[in-house]
Amino acid sequence: MNEIAIPVAKTAADPSNNYVLLRADTLRLLVPQHRVGSVIYLDSRPVTGEQPGWFELAGKDGIQRSVIALSSQIRPLTEFPADRIMVVTLADTDDELFWAWSEVRVLLGVDIERLRLPPVMCASTTPVDEFAQIGNDIAFICQPERLCSYALT
Repeated sequence: MNEIAIPVAKTAADPSNNYVLLRADTLRLLVPQHRVGSVIYLDSRPVTGEQPGWFELAGKDGIQRSVIALSSQIRPLTEFPADRIMVVTLADTDDELFWAWSEVRVLLGVDIERLRLPPVMCASTTPVDEFAQIGNDIAFICQPERLCSYALT
């Protein structure tokens, strides 16, 4: 596994305008930059774990770490997708739990227009209630603890 630190903004720009775009298939999540750990590129494919939807990855230190690969519906997949080439940890979740992504893009100093989801699409259990347009794509704005709570229940 090759680890790359998420860059920290070196400008006086408002840090609340720094995000990480996490992509898995058609799912795009915007997470505040300070809530995402280092990006680790996978040297090998994780193997199926004991729990459905959980995978195991051996680190260079010999420690097995759990990996979750999400579907577009923000649910753990039972087969690890070939396009998930990197993992990250998320703040306020288990530090030993990696989340697998197809793309991780750092967006520093971006002004995004946060739009509320229609009430019919919001529930107290869903991990998102806002979205933004990033280029031609829609990304859901998400806090790690809500993502973890939803995906793992």
